[in-house]
Amino acid sequence: FFFLMIRRPPRSTQSRSSAASDVYKRQVSTQSTWGIILTLFYINMGACNSTKKKDQKENPTYQQAQGNQGANNQQLANQAAKVEVAPSTAKIAIVFHAYDSSIYTLAKEAAAGISAVGVHVELRRVPETLTADQIAQRGIQAQLKDFESIKVADPDELQQFDGFLFGSPVIFGSLSAQLKSFIDALGQLWMKGALIGKTVGSFTSAEYLHAGLETEVFLNLIPFMHLGMIVVGLPYSFQEQSLPERHGVSPYGGGAIYSQKEKKIVSDISLRAVKFQGEHIAKLTKKMVAKH
Repeated sequence: FFFLMIRRPPRSTQSRSSAASDVYKRQVSTQSTWGIILTLFYINMGACNSTKKKDQKENPTYQQAQGNQGANNQQLANQAAKVEVAPSTAKIAIVFHAYDSSIYTLAKEAAAGISAVGVHVELRRVPETLTADQIAQRGIQAQLKDFESIKVADPDELQQFDGFLFGSPVIFGSLSAQLKSFIDALGQLWMKGALIGKTVGSFTSAEYLHAGLETEVFLNLIPFMHLGMIVVGLPYSFQEQSLPERHGVSPYGGGAIYSQKEKKIVSDISLRAVKFQGEHIAKLTKKMVAKH
């Protein structure tokens, strides 16, 4: 900027009158002089600041201050890394029925999501009604043993929980008879209004995409509306449910495609979905419990 002030007279000044030309030359000379003075001034200021910063850095007090600031920043970073989720008095139960490991796997992922936000979670399985011969015919003895240690659900104990996730495989487009039978046994709690205001969600699995995953979750939730519960779905903030992949997830709740041949859930999106669902319902339940 200052060097722009030091400029030569334009050629048009050659045609000016002598008096006007003298005045113009004096103006240019004055501007050039001030330009040189200001340029030298700022060059000197820059050198002074550079020397000052160098002196500061060599000053033990300055070095100590910088060291303290670095230590404080590191301490804050360490504190942030050690932040733990505040525990809550809220309790959530995951009640499920399963013929294979898919629903049990989803239940464990949902439980991990619930625990991640500081909410207590317990797993419950509903009683199996298939006979030993029917279980043998299906060839699911080994898979049922995976979760036989899980405590059997009791309708009377549901009052102690603040929220629920119910899981069932898709059976002819609906939930299993075993889980439906358990829900039908909640009549006494319905008469007392014991479950009113508690949160509830649902998840499911099937062998193929069009077996009725969405209808199962939706039909599973209808009885809980009669019980006065607050239905919690799976919001689109879990964006992976929109991906064109065989995952079985919907805004109604988590879902999975289970390969009987490979004995595993086809897409990891299903696992992340139910974990997100667990976190989501736990956060809402936690807030509701804190307000009471």
